[in-house]
Amino acid sequence: MVHEGFCKHAWAEMCVKLNSTFGSQYGRGLLKSRFKCLRRLFNHMKILPDHEGFSWDEMQQKINANDYTWNSFIKVPSKILVECMTEVWIFTIPPRKRL
Repeated sequence: MVHEGFCKHAWAEMCVKLNSTFGSQYGRGLLKSRFKCLRRLFNHMKILPDHEGFSWDEMQQKINANDYTWNSFIKVPSKILVECMTEVWIFTIPPRKRL
C-alpha cells in the first residue's frame, strides 16, 4: 500500500481472497467503499482519547471513560459521534449480491 491507496492488482486479490474465504460475491467498488468508511471511522476514533475524560487502555486495546463522560459526550451532538454511529450502522447492513 502506498499513500494513495492500493493498486488495482491488490484490490483484485483482496476480492478473490475475501469471496473464497466467506463465500461472498463482493466487488472492488464495494470493498473500496467499505475501506474508506472504516478509515474515516478510525481517524475519528483515534482522536477520542485526546478529549478530557477519555483514555486508551493498551492492555484491552479500547477507549475507556466513566459513565458520566460517555453520557456527556453522547448528549452533545458532534460530527464525530454522528459519523461514527452512521458508519457502524452501515456495516450492519449486508451487501446485496450481484446477479
